[in-house]
Amino acid sequence: MVYKFSENISLGYTLQNVGINFNGYTLPTNLRVGLLTSTYLDSLIVRICTDIVLLRNTLPRFANGVEFDFNKRGFVRIGFNNQNDIEQNLSLGFGYWGERYKVDIAFIPSSIMNHRIFITFGIV
Repeated sequence: MVYKFSENISLGYTLQNVGINFNGYTLPTNLRVGLLTSTYLDSLIVRICTDIVLLRNTLPRFANGVEFDFNKRGFVRIGFNNQNDIEQNLSLGFGYWGERYKVDIAFIPSSIMNHRIFITFGIV
């Protein structure tokens, strides 16, 4: 569910894994709440977001990010969360949105799978 306070501020929330069982294991129900604010500076849009994830019987987890949108053609993103060790908290990404195609690349450190790199291609 997303609620737009104004053109620059949005609030969203979701309740996940409600009553879901997977191979005899009950997935943990969690509540995720996020806030996004956007600032417009000529042809640059700066988006700042924060997410809070609430799991039962654990401390809240936080994720924060900034995206720089260059004239709706190029994007640079950086994110930070408090879930992992300090060297695994930072994620990076960039992308290009052309008239006929788009490319998005993200780098996410992970202690479970070493590191994850996502490359997405699309046709507009």
